[in-house]
Amino acid sequence: MLSKHKTDTTTQFMDANGLFKKETNNNTLTDAHIEQIMQVFGSKANVEHVAQSVPFEKVADDDYNLPVCSYVDAKDNREVVGIAKLNITDQIELAKAEEKISKQKARQLFDSGDIHKVAVGTFAGLAKFAT
Repeated sequence: MLSKHKTDTTTQFMDANGLFKKETNNNTLTDAHIEQIMQVFGSKANVEHVAQSVPFEKVADDDYNLPVCSYVDAKDNREVVGIAKLNITDQIELAKAEEKISKQKARQLFDSGDIHKVAVGTFAGLAKFAT
């Protein structure tokens, strides 16, 4: 909320991506999810992977770039898979397996609607596709 009388110039960014009940084509916020969101919002606390309060100066330094993913790091839910588990024996097979996994991840991001949250041209954005 903006107010010329407000003395606190921090902006709170929230990513409540994990706070919903997944249903068929629509996701639903339960009362418990709404309560969690309101508690974080009300406390203005920094919560890892959920909320970050950012000073106005930092937002200005970032040219007022406001995507949440620029300020709140998404939780890394990727499964760690060793080369031995993939039964890969050479570099060419490894490169093909990495490309296949990256394409699968890109498809998941597209299907879930999260593709628009990927920061283009950044290492954080690239990490969304990395294995």
